[in-house]
Amino acid sequence: MSNLFDSSSVKLLIPQGLYRTAWNQTDRIELYDCPALVGRSILRAVLNDLSTGTRPVTGIKLVAGQTKKKYLQSYLQETKGPQVTTGPSPSHFYLNKTDIEEWLARSEVHWT
Repeated sequence: MSNLFDSSSVKLLIPQGLYRTAWNQTDRIELYDCPALVGRSILRAVLNDLSTGTRPVTGIKLVAGQTKKKYLQSYLQETKGPQVTTGPSPSHFYLNKTDIEEWLARSEVHWT
């Protein structure tokens, strides 16, 4: 599997508050106002927290904007991340709890 970010770039997000600001609710991540690469790094940090058990598994709504939504969905497909569920809004997508649990069950590599 291609590794688009190393763990050091993910760890840099946490002290600077970007990760905490984007994911300040258990079930919603706000990526609308950040650049696409920052959004991808935050999403990678989210997947890392889910795979290591740092955060509880729950359904997550990602608010990203229409262009960034497609970019982040492609990232999840490339990295074999959880299945994406789209909704009626062109700027949102969802990672359902069941899909995250299935991804964790089949995932052999942790995102650290």
